[in-house]
Amino acid sequence: MICAVASKPFRVAVVAMAVASALLALIGWIWYTWDRTIYADDFSQKEFDQVTRGMPEAEVVSRLGHPLTVDEGVRPETWFYDEAVVESDGVSKVFDLFGPTQAVTFDETGLVAKASGDSLQAVSVGMNKTEVLEAAGHPKRKIPRMVRVFHYTQPSGSGLFRARIIGLGQDRSVAAVFAYEFHD
Repeated sequence: MICAVASKPFRVAVVAMAVASALLALIGWIWYTWDRTIYADDFSQKEFDQVTRGMPEAEVVSRLGHPLTVDEGVRPETWFYDEAVVESDGVSKVFDLFGPTQAVTFDETGLVAKASGDSLQAVSVGMNKTEVLEAAGHPKRKIPRMVRVFHYTQPSGSGLFRARIIGLGQDRSVAAVFAYEFHD
Protein backbone atom coordinates (compact mmCIF):
# COMPACT_ATOMS: atom_id res chain seq x y z
CA MET A 1 0.00 0.00 0.00
CA ILE A 2 1.30 3.41 -0.94
CA CYS A 3 0.57 6.19 1.47
CA ALA A 4 1.34 9.77 0.60
CA VAL A 5 2.14 12.02 3.49
CA ALA A 6 1.89 15.73 2.89
CA SER A 7 4.64 17.89 4.19
CA LYS A 8 3.96 20.23 7.10
CA PRO A 9 4.22 23.41 4.96
CA PHE A 10 1.68 21.94 2.52
CA ARG A 11 -0.78 21.12 5.35
CA VAL A 12 -0.37 24.63 6.77
CA ALA A 13 -1.03 26.15 3.34
CA VAL A 14 -4.19 24.03 2.90
CA VAL A 15 -5.50 25.02 6.33
CA ALA A 16 -4.68 28.69 5.64
CA MET A 17 -6.57 28.54 2.31
CA ALA A 18 -9.57 26.93 4.03
CA VAL A 19 -9.62 29.59 6.74
CA ALA A 20 -9.23 32.37 4.15
CA SER A 21 -12.08 30.92 2.08
CA ALA A 22 -14.33 30.74 5.13
CA LEU A 23 -13.51 34.34 6.06
CA LEU A 24 -14.24 35.55 2.54
CA ALA A 25 -17.57 33.70 2.56
CA LEU A 26 -18.42 35.26 5.93
CA ILE A 27 -17.48 38.76 4.73
CA GLY A 28 -19.59 38.24 1.59
CA TRP A 29 -22.57 37.08 3.64
CA ILE A 30 -22.27 40.05 6.01
CA TRP A 31 -22.01 42.45 3.07
CA TYR A 32 -25.03 40.86 1.37
CA THR A 33 -27.21 41.01 4.49
CA TRP A 34 -25.95 44.34 5.84
CA ASP A 35 -28.92 46.64 6.17
CA ARG A 36 -28.21 49.77 4.09
CA THR A 37 -31.57 51.36 4.78
CA ILE A 38 -31.93 55.00 5.81
CA TYR A 39 -35.06 55.56 7.92
CA ALA A 40 -37.05 58.74 8.54
CA ASP A 41 -36.12 60.38 11.87
CA ASP A 42 -39.19 59.33 13.87
CA PHE A 43 -39.84 56.04 12.03
CA SER A 44 -40.81 53.03 14.14
CA GLN A 45 -41.40 49.58 12.62
CA LYS A 46 -43.86 48.84 15.44
CA GLU A 47 -45.90 51.93 14.56
CA PHE A 48 -45.59 51.21 10.81
CA ASP A 49 -47.09 47.76 11.41
CA GLN A 50 -50.13 49.46 13.01
CA VAL A 51 -50.93 51.56 9.92
CA THR A 52 -54.11 50.31 8.23
CA ARG A 53 -56.11 51.16 5.13
CA GLY A 54 -58.43 54.08 5.74
CA MET A 55 -56.23 55.69 8.41
CA PRO A 56 -56.13 59.49 7.93
CA GLU A 57 -52.89 61.11 6.72
CA ALA A 58 -52.62 63.16 9.94
CA GLU A 59 -52.63 60.00 12.06
CA VAL A 60 -49.93 58.41 9.88
CA VAL A 61 -47.69 61.45 10.35
CA SER A 62 -48.51 61.52 14.08
CA ARG A 63 -47.42 57.87 14.44
CA LEU A 64 -44.43 57.81 12.06
CA GLY A 65 -43.32 61.40 11.77
CA HIS A 66 -42.66 63.05 8.45
CA PRO A 67 -41.50 60.79 5.59
CA LEU A 68 -38.10 61.16 3.93
CA THR A 69 -39.76 61.96 0.61
CA VAL A 70 -43.27 62.52 -0.70
CA ASP A 71 -44.30 61.76 -4.28
CA GLU A 72 -47.19 63.90 -5.47
CA GLY A 73 -49.28 62.96 -8.47
CA VAL A 74 -51.79 60.33 -9.40
CA ARG A 75 -50.78 56.68 -9.60
CA PRO A 76 -53.63 54.80 -11.26
CA GLU A 77 -55.35 51.72 -9.89
CA THR A 78 -53.66 48.66 -11.38
CA TRP A 79 -54.61 44.99 -11.31
CA PHE A 80 -51.81 42.46 -11.80
CA TYR A 81 -52.61 39.04 -13.22
CA ASP A 82 -49.10 37.61 -13.32
CA GLU A 83 -46.52 38.39 -10.67
CA ALA A 84 -43.71 37.02 -12.87
CA VAL A 85 -42.33 34.78 -10.10
CA VAL A 86 -38.97 33.46 -11.25
CA GLU A 87 -38.15 31.38 -8.18
CA SER A 88 -39.85 30.43 -4.92
CA ASP A 89 -38.86 28.29 -1.98
CA GLY A 90 -42.29 28.49 -0.34
CA VAL A 91 -41.20 31.26 2.03
CA SER A 92 -39.73 33.94 -0.20
CA LYS A 93 -40.17 34.76 -3.88
CA VAL A 94 -37.88 36.20 -6.52
CA PHE A 95 -39.67 38.36 -9.10
CA ASP A 96 -38.67 39.36 -12.61
CA LEU A 97 -39.22 43.09 -12.22
CA PHE A 98 -38.20 43.89 -15.77
CA GLY A 99 -39.97 41.12 -17.68
CA PRO A 100 -43.40 41.23 -19.31
CA THR A 101 -46.29 42.12 -17.00
CA GLN A 102 -49.90 41.02 -17.24
CA ALA A 103 -51.70 44.11 -15.91
CA VAL A 104 -54.78 46.27 -16.31
CA THR A 105 -54.63 49.99 -15.44
CA PHE A 106 -57.80 51.97 -14.76
CA ASP A 107 -58.50 55.69 -15.20
CA GLU A 108 -60.06 57.89 -12.52
CA THR A 109 -63.58 56.86 -13.61
CA GLY A 110 -62.85 53.14 -13.18
CA LEU A 111 -62.58 52.29 -16.88
CA VAL A 112 -59.66 50.45 -18.46
CA ALA A 113 -56.99 52.90 -19.66
CA LYS A 114 -54.43 50.23 -20.60
CA ALA A 115 -54.12 46.44 -20.66
CA SER A 116 -50.81 44.70 -21.23
CA GLY A 117 -49.82 41.07 -21.56
CA ASP A 118 -50.68 38.17 -23.79
CA SER A 119 -53.23 36.66 -21.40
CA LEU A 120 -55.29 39.88 -21.34
CA GLN A 121 -56.19 40.10 -25.02
CA ALA A 122 -59.90 39.90 -24.13
CA VAL A 123 -59.59 43.12 -22.11
CA SER A 124 -59.90 46.38 -24.02
CA VAL A 125 -59.72 50.09 -23.28
CA GLY A 126 -63.02 51.47 -21.97
CA MET A 127 -64.21 48.29 -20.21
CA ASN A 128 -65.49 48.64 -16.65
CA LYS A 129 -64.24 46.53 -13.74
CA THR A 130 -67.11 44.05 -13.92
CA GLU A 131 -66.38 43.43 -17.60
CA VAL A 132 -62.69 42.94 -16.82
CA LEU A 133 -63.53 40.39 -14.13
CA GLU A 134 -65.76 38.52 -16.59
CA ALA A 135 -63.09 38.59 -19.33
CA ALA A 136 -59.95 37.94 -17.29
CA GLY A 137 -61.02 36.72 -13.86
CA HIS A 138 -59.74 37.93 -10.53
CA PRO A 139 -56.26 39.47 -10.43
CA LYS A 140 -53.50 38.12 -8.21
CA ARG A 141 -52.80 41.58 -6.81
CA LYS A 142 -54.51 44.99 -6.82
CA ILE A 143 -52.75 48.31 -6.29
CA PRO A 144 -55.29 51.04 -5.49
CA ARG A 145 -55.30 54.53 -6.98
CA MET A 146 -53.01 56.84 -5.00
CA VAL A 147 -52.42 60.60 -5.11
CA ARG A 148 -49.55 60.87 -2.57
CA VAL A 149 -46.87 58.37 -1.66
CA PHE A 150 -44.85 58.61 1.56
CA HIS A 151 -41.39 57.01 1.51
CA TYR A 152 -40.22 56.35 5.06
CA THR A 153 -37.01 54.66 3.93
CA GLN A 154 -34.43 54.93 1.17
CA PRO A 155 -31.31 52.91 0.25
CA SER A 156 -27.87 54.24 1.12
CA GLY A 157 -25.81 51.90 -1.05
CA SER A 158 -25.45 48.29 -2.08
CA GLY A 159 -26.76 45.64 0.28
CA LEU A 160 -30.09 44.97 1.96
CA PHE A 161 -32.80 47.63 1.56
CA ARG A 162 -36.06 47.59 3.53
CA ALA A 163 -38.68 49.64 1.69
CA ARG A 164 -41.45 51.13 3.85
CA ILE A 165 -43.98 53.05 1.77
CA ILE A 166 -47.51 54.34 2.36
CA GLY A 167 -49.85 55.36 -0.45
CA LEU A 168 -52.68 57.82 0.16
CA GLY A 169 -55.90 57.98 -1.81
CA GLN A 170 -57.87 60.98 -3.05
CA ASP A 171 -59.44 61.41 0.40
CA ARG A 172 -55.93 61.64 1.98
CA SER A 173 -56.37 58.37 3.85
CA VAL A 174 -54.18 55.26 3.55
CA ALA A 175 -54.95 53.35 0.36
CA ALA A 176 -51.97 50.96 0.48
CA VAL A 177 -49.08 49.96 2.73
CA PHE A 178 -45.95 48.48 1.16
CA ALA A 179 -43.20 46.70 3.08
CA TYR A 180 -40.61 44.68 1.19
CA GLU A 181 -36.92 43.94 1.16
CA PHE A 182 -34.43 43.50 -1.63
CA HIS A 183 -30.72 43.19 -2.19
CA ASP A 184 -28.74 45.00 -4.84
